[in-house]
Amino acid sequence: MVWFWKRDAVEMRLEIRYDRNTDEFMVVLSTGSGGVTERYKDIAAFKARLMALERHLEMDGWKNSGAPVLVPVGFATGPLRD
Repeated sequence: MVWFWKRDAVEMRLEIRYDRNTDEFMVVLSTGSGGVTERYKDIAAFKARLMALERHLEMDGWKNSGAPVLVPVGFATGPLRD
């Protein structure tokens, strides 16, 4: 899944993935000037991070700029369970 966020003239891409090679959930944040990747083995920690990140972005003035885009590659066979 990919979400797009915007603040002033800056756009950010928030992507979640599942790495089947390492059995890790990934949060990938990227802007035109670079990016950050976080990895989580534990789905509860991964979900908590996504919720906290969304709150943080909103508090910092970021606005979600549209519906998320489903990118099935990377999550099609991932273990999405608690």
